[in-house]
Amino acid sequence: MDIVNRSVTAIVCGDLSLFSVLLYLYALYRDSYLAIWALSCLLLILRVILFDPAFVMPLSTQALLIFQLLFVGTGLMQVWGAYVFAEESFEKKWLYAAIFVSLVSYLMLLTPGRGSFFMFILPTAWLTGLMLLWTGRTFMRLIFGIDKYMTGGVLTLMGLHNFDFPFMVYFNAGIWERLLTVTLQLIAGFGFLMFYLGKARRDQISKERYYKLVGENLMSREKYYRLIAENALDIIYRFQYKPKRGFEYISSAVTNITGYTPADFYADPMLEMKITHPDDLISLAEFRNKPAQMDRPAVFRLIHKNGALIWTEQRGVPIYEDGTVTAFEGIIRDITPRKRMEQDMAKLEGLNAIGQMAANIAHEIRNPMTTVRGYLQLLGGKSEFNAYKDEFELLLSELDRTNAIITEYLALSKEKTVDFTTGQLNDVINAMLPLMQADANANTKSIKTNMRELPEIQLNDKEIRQLILNLVRNGLEAMDSGGMLTIETGVNDKGVVLAVRDQGKGIPEEILSKLGTPFFTTKKDGTGLGLAVCYRIASRHGAMIEYETSPEGTDFYIYFPMPDTGAKN
Repeated sequence: MDIVNRSVTAIVCGDLSLFSVLLYLYALYRDSYLAIWALSCLLLILRVILFDPAFVMPLSTQALLIFQLLFVGTGLMQVWGAYVFAEESFEKKWLYAAIFVSLVSYLMLLTPGRGSFFMFILPTAWLTGLMLLWTGRTFMRLIFGIDKYMTGGVLTLMGLHNFDFPFMVYFNAGIWERLLTVTLQLIAGFGFLMFYLGKARRDQISKERYYKLVGENLMSREKYYRLIAENALDIIYRFQYKPKRGFEYISSAVTNITGYTPADFYADPMLEMKITHPDDLISLAEFRNKPAQMDRPAVFRLIHKNGALIWTEQRGVPIYEDGTVTAFEGIIRDITPRKRMEQDMAKLEGLNAIGQMAANIAHEIRNPMTTVRGYLQLLGGKSEFNAYKDEFELLLSELDRTNAIITEYLALSKEKTVDFTTGQLNDVINAMLPLMQADANANTKSIKTNMRELPEIQLNDKEIRQLILNLVRNGLEAMDSGGMLTIETGVNDKGVVLAVRDQGKGIPEEILSKLGTPFFTTKKDGTGLGLAVCYRIASRHGAMIEYETSPEGTDFYIYFPMPDTGAKN
């Protein structure tokens, strides 16, 4: 009996050592499967303390029930912990198997004689052995290196040992069984320690590699994002309010859009406010202070370093720290070409509307005017009206002037059919030059030409004459006495270009958006149809009109498509 007690003490010490190792590792790493396995060891310890010395003596039915629950519970805990370790869902087949085996074991108690306990313990031991084999296989599958054999291998041996456990009890070989059990438990505890020491080392190396990789990745990403920002067409910026007000970053695209370098903005925190159009300063302040409006872009005007007006579209977001805005990040896009296109489209829409009206009413107006003019000529030729000759001539001249306005009005008609021929733009200018120079000389002004060699293009001679004449007369009227108007032709990447430059005072900013609108004029006797007709003629020729204006004068550019691109006809 002393030998039995000593062997029981040894088993309990072995189980306690494994239990202590698992509990210690759980306290360090907080892995739930370690707690489950520690509970499995605790059930094993209770089973050994309560029932192991009694294997040589009969047990009551109640004692066998507790023994059965502890034995099967130990195996189920092992399997559950393995599933958690493998990060897989627990399969209920093990629970059903445990219930089935427990029922079979109790049926085995009906076996008479000494073999009844053997038949009772055999199904339970073998099922627990299968559970330990599966747990060992899980470790062998998921762990690599020597840890694989120190844990998975030992758990496999413990599972195999459960198959011979009933026979050792039956043949009273308990001391050897206990010695083998203690040895395997000690090796298992050592294996768990080795596994977690190796795991800690691997985690540390992985963490160092991870931080190194993250650091390199962050540096690479920062370099990549900076490269994108520096080469973006839009301005990307970060403006900080605290601790020091000023631009923390602004991309190099700011130079192309505003004419100022990033260094200029870094040196002067108020430069952005200085180049913002005065009428948009309040809107800019509201844009920065009302984050609820960040869902849509805000449109502001900036003044280029050369004085040109730049339309911009901005998006941004405030950066908060402790409930206070400490910085503002945003993107600025140059939408000047889009604004010009919108203005051109608005003009064309107006021209289309006017054209449709012109097609409907022009002839109806001309018919009664022709009748009135005929009767005025007839009456003016009679002797009794000689005293009213001047009045008749005035009436006829006013009718002719009205007819000229209607002619310009008809030029806006969308339905007007125009015949195109292949011709030289320079030839049209040269044919009109004497007339234009005479007009300039009469007003003590002059005209200079600079015509380069041009390819032949598709054009309508009469309409091009009208376009050139309208632009030249506008330029001459914009200049004071002694001014010089320049007519140039050439070829660039936009096509065949006609440029008309005057030395006037420029076009006021407030009327730039209305330029070319039908019936809008700043002249005392103007009709407001001159530029509108120019836009219509250009549209029919597939040409594009652009302009530049400053206090030194205004330049109009008409870009005709190259011969290979074709023209409207």
